[in-house]
Amino acid sequence: DSTEICNRSMGTVAAKGGKVIYCDYDAPYGGPYPIKVVLDADGEVNEPGPGHEGNNETTKDLSVITVKIWDSHHYGNTSTYNGSESNHRDVAMFSVVKLVPQNTTAWDALNSVANVTPHFGHPEETYVFGIDGLLEDPKGPIYWYLYLNGRYVPNNKLCGVIELQDGETVHWDFQKHIYGETESYTPPCTVQSYVAGDDLYPEPFKHGFPMGLASGDGYSRTIWNTTIVYPAESPEYRSIAEKIKDYLNDSVPDEKISIANDTGVSAAQKENNNLVLIGNYTANGLIVELNPYHEYFGMPVFFNYTSCEIIDDYTDIRYDHGEAVAIFDNPYDNGDLGNNYSWNMPGPVILMASGLDPACAKEAANMLVNRTDELDMFWKIAPERSYSEQLYTGRNYISLPLVPDDNSTSSVLASIAGKYSIVYRLNPITKKFEAYDPTAPPFANDFNEMDPGRLYDIVVTEDCVWSHNGTTPATMNILLYTGRNYVGWPSMNTESAADALTSIAGKYSIVYRLNPITKKFEAYDPTAPPFANDFNEMDPKRGYDIVTTQDCTWTAPPDC
Repeated sequence: DSTEICNRSMGTVAAKGGKVIYCDYDAPYGGPYPIKVVLDADGEVNEPGPGHEGNNETTKDLSVITVKIWDSHHYGNTSTYNGSESNHRDVAMFSVVKLVPQNTTAWDALNSVANVTPHFGHPEETYVFGIDGLLEDPKGPIYWYLYLNGRYVPNNKLCGVIELQDGETVHWDFQKHIYGETESYTPPCTVQSYVAGDDLYPEPFKHGFPMGLASGDGYSRTIWNTTIVYPAESPEYRSIAEKIKDYLNDSVPDEKISIANDTGVSAAQKENNNLVLIGNYTANGLIVELNPYHEYFGMPVFFNYTSCEIIDDYTDIRYDHGEAVAIFDNPYDNGDLGNNYSWNMPGPVILMASGLDPACAKEAANMLVNRTDELDMFWKIAPERSYSEQLYTGRNYISLPLVPDDNSTSSVLASIAGKYSIVYRLNPITKKFEAYDPTAPPFANDFNEMDPGRLYDIVVTEDCVWSHNGTTPATMNILLYTGRNYVGWPSMNTESAADALTSIAGKYSIVYRLNPITKKFEAYDPTAPPFANDFNEMDPKRGYDIVTTQDCTWTAPPDC
């Protein structure tokens, strides 16, 4: 619109001399905005010679993009750092989403939000030696490592070559190498960049990577297709694969994502695509195939098939139950497995979500859809989970979505000890109520343990929050008997009532639950349209009264 941004006087200019003038311009997101620079706009300088008066103008387009810049330490820890490398001074980590001119280098973007220390031996290079006073220590050794769009950049001085594009993420992590039995490595990818939700950066599947950095090309991007691979022997994972695809489709084009089972995935897909591997660690053939070579491509979490354990390669901690999510280099594009260490060779990646049993494997896969907020470090191992539920004075229908380490009623309800007077459950066969009184001796109670899959009617004497820890339950086959059955939804995931009860479709007439606030019963009728029901979903931690028309077995959750 020909708005004047600034008018500066340069004083005298010698022949072939150089002058730099800085102007501030607050440009909104978008563009391109043509920026015109005019020298001697008033024509006061006499420039003898042909054509000299006609070369005082130039125009360049400015496009304004959004990028995310953030830092962390020790594989994604965003807490304030205080240690020897900062001289025991607090260094706060930061996460900034900001507007920058398109093609701004990652180096300049970082310098715009942090105090950057270049390498003392090569101050002219764009090598990040320190951020906000947190300095590298070769004796540690501990260094700043650069990740672009979730992928490791082999040398952090290449941040001066990388030209950022709209929506990209640049991330520095202060970390040590992971030392395995035969090889050390830095994780080549981070699941933290996968998190979408309010983050809006579903990497490393959207923006790709500049494969020409070594030759100075920081702008071109290679964007790989993605194939979600589920175990052929477990076809129920197909629906989870479709949910992951739908989730990625929020920002990744549909044609860039495909689904295959582990026996049907092609060699070309394995070699050229990002792979998302889901399923039990023994069921998905690709996970089984990759596991022995974990150090070659920077797989920070792997499985011991002899002891049936998850192993964290950084801490060497072993887990005999739980789920794991990790992302690492795809080695299929680097020749035969076990021949090349490829963790520092950018290319397509593998995102693995698996577990030691079917239920945990399902929970790991669902983490990529429903629990992305839990992907708060470079990789995630979840041996135990926690939950809490608001209870209101009077009756509350509750259930256990997780298996407690100690299932004694006093332990399960320890967080509200002294705040409840009695707990009831319904005997599904006799249809009589059984009671647990916390003030009575164990022999005087009808039951003294609580387990997933059952509804418990707890009477609390004041509003309170019930919380507990536990592990994901395995598939449950719950026997239901004609008439009323007090059941619990044994999952941490919300499921539509129709899907949750699919194994007993046609064998129940109605489902009730208690509204904990109004103390009124709400109903779900499988024959009614959704708008006519009080609820249409089954939620974790709530109890349900299912009225069946015949004896039957309810498999819950249905996808376990």
